Amino acid sequence: MKVRRDIYSIKKEARDILRNKWGNPIKVNVLITFLTVIMQFIISPIDVATLEIREIPLKNTIIYYVLNFLLLMPLSQGVISFTLKFKRRSESNVGDVFDGYKVFFPLLITTAVNMGMAAIASYLPMWLHVSEAYYNIVFSAALVIVFIAECYLSQCGFIFCDGVRNPFKAMVQSVRLMRGNILKYIGLMLSFVMWIIGSMFTMGILMLWFVPYQKVALAVFYDELIGRREEINEEEPKY
Repeated sequence: MKVRRDIYSIKKEARDILRNKWGNPIKVNVLITFLTVIMQFIISPIDVATLEIREIPLKNTIIYYVLNFLLLMPLSQGVISFTLKFKRRSESNVGDVFDGYKVFFPLLITTAVNMGMAAIASYLPMWLHVSEAYYNIVFSAALVIVFIAECYLSQCGFIFCDGVRNPFKAMVQSVRLMRGNILKYIGLMLSFVMWIIGSMFTMGILMLWFVPYQKVALAVFYDELIGRREEINEEEPKY
């Protein structure tokens, strides 16, 4: 289904949903941000005590990826679950961030597909033995193709929330939903650029409001894709 609403009206609905209800969305954002920062310290090449560049131990890298798959991946899916319930005016709370563990293995497969595409794009020029003169061109083209592919798969998280448990079915459904809507989706994402810039100038403080705002806007976009209207927003999602 082609999304006919403009980006402004999608974002306006997101703001209306969040009005006077920022508490739990901000708590969820703070929780995920805290865990992400802690994990980044694990593989940071900078020694916090001396501020010197250090070699990253292999065990730290392994710990990082293990935690990423066991912690951040399902919790990020849980944020989608919380956001979709919040958008649909269903009962939602901070504990919903653990809902991602209910679809851990389907989520693992879709994440592996996305990571695999990114890896292929990174190594493609070397595999093709591209000369140095064309290396950047081939690499950039591969990244663009992967970016578009990931846009087509961007709705898998929401689809899991609506009861689909087969990861391949979720990916196919996401591709179908995004046909004809890629430019609208990219436009929606780009419309938050000024928020990102503002966050840089406020030492990340603005991110407390920006991330929930963006997440709810994406939930509104998803419900537009599936043709869900406001009059049935009280219905509990199947997740």
